[in-house]
Amino acid sequence: NKFTCNCQTGYGGENCNTLLLSNFTLHFPTSGTTNYVRLKGPRKSLNKVSVCLWMKTSDRHNYGTVFSYATTKHDNSLTLTDYNGLVLYVNGVRVVTDVTANDGDWHHICIEWSSSNGQWMLYKDGILKDSGLDLANNTLIPGEGVLVLGQDQDRLGGGFNAAESFVGDLTQLNIWNHCIGEEEIYGRANNCENHKEGNVISWREFRSSIHGKIQISESPLCQGCIAPTITPFSTINISSTGNVVRYTCDPGYKMWYKGNEESTLELRCLVHGSWEGTPPVCKRLSCGFPGYFPSGWIIGRSYLYQDFIQYKCFDGLKLIGEPNRRCQQNGTWSGEVPTCQAGSCPELPKLEHGSMWSVAADEQSNHKMEFECHHGYELIGNQEIVCLKNGSWDKVPPSCVLPTCPLPKMLLNTILVLLNSKNQTFISESSLATELSRNCKNGLELKNETGTWTCEEIDQWMKNERIIRCVEVTCTTPGLDL
Repeated sequence: NKFTCNCQTGYGGENCNTLLLSNFTLHFPTSGTTNYVRLKGPRKSLNKVSVCLWMKTSDRHNYGTVFSYATTKHDNSLTLTDYNGLVLYVNGVRVVTDVTANDGDWHHICIEWSSSNGQWMLYKDGILKDSGLDLANNTLIPGEGVLVLGQDQDRLGGGFNAAESFVGDLTQLNIWNHCIGEEEIYGRANNCENHKEGNVISWREFRSSIHGKIQISESPLCQGCIAPTITPFSTINISSTGNVVRYTCDPGYKMWYKGNEESTLELRCLVHGSWEGTPPVCKRLSCGFPGYFPSGWIIGRSYLYQDFIQYKCFDGLKLIGEPNRRCQQNGTWSGEVPTCQAGSCPELPKLEHGSMWSVAADEQSNHKMEFECHHGYELIGNQEIVCLKNGSWDKVPPSCVLPTCPLPKMLLNTILVLLNSKNQTFISESSLATELSRNCKNGLELKNETGTWTCEEIDQWMKNERIIRCVEVTCTTPGLDL
């Protein structure tokens, strides 16, 4: 007697005693109508369904049908096509999305559908990308149809069109008769745990029904990653598990990743055997423009780590200081800016907290030195001094100091508590005070709050509390014990 076996999931052969392996990939080499995999569909009708798979393609010329399930009622009972913008069919009704999957990378794609409200969901790499309602709601996907990978069926089991064929790689396509849920989908896309196979159709079943020139190779999933790319001027550290690589740039270099600056970067080894993203780029730090040199010029126009610049003075002036500066690994220039001074006058010491530059002599005036303080400092002395014909400066060079404020007027019955820049508290009229508080003398109490004043750059005391007064302490009438 002739008989056929309906084999348990994962087994095949005439007597269902052959274990089918699932760690394989199907490669569809070219477009056409001869490369496909055909299986019998589910035996029972489905009111819910989940389909998950891994795919890789860079094809931009074909619609690219991943799978199609046809029955006697609908040639598109359940179809996923067009990786230029995935289209999902359920019982002849379709939804068009803008979710693409043809960039040449591996992608994990999952769809879920439920009959009760026609809810559908489309996931890419574990993330929900599109969803909706009322897709063929209150219908059933019929059983006993034909499932085809790589071709769109225009009739039951055939009617293929080369423009709708799949070109690329497929692996781990599984079908369930329920919605497996977001957590399970994310896990399948991002880790290598032993996930359950489809309870309607499992991936291993497709191996026995291949047609055409489809090529079979070992699946890249969960095989680990090759050694990561080492970016120039960087150091990498790989985790003990081998699935995370940490990049740091060498001293003097700054990391750039996808247009953003990063101090360090960690990349994961993905399920399909590639490292997440692309390696970062380590670029030399910039020390920035070194500033203008009024009495001369600067040789060098690149201001990156390890670059040198050289200072030169105009004729008739001599350079005081180190002529060369180097961009250091911390992003600052080495040394100090030199000065250019007239040879007939004594060398001037560097102006602390400020800048100085030479103004060459002409027919109308002698050689001059001009001075300017850095932001936040006050110039004490002359802004310029002149080199006289007798070889001496006409004035003493100025200095740059922090601004101070005169003490504010005292309020009656108050004590000034002065705070200097080192947060030291003292009772004094020292000009070092930059902040003060008012407190009351003994026997008096504050009205409102303690006042605080701050000495600003404009040399004025800026009050940031309300005016206070000190008033006599008054006592209430004590109670009498009778």
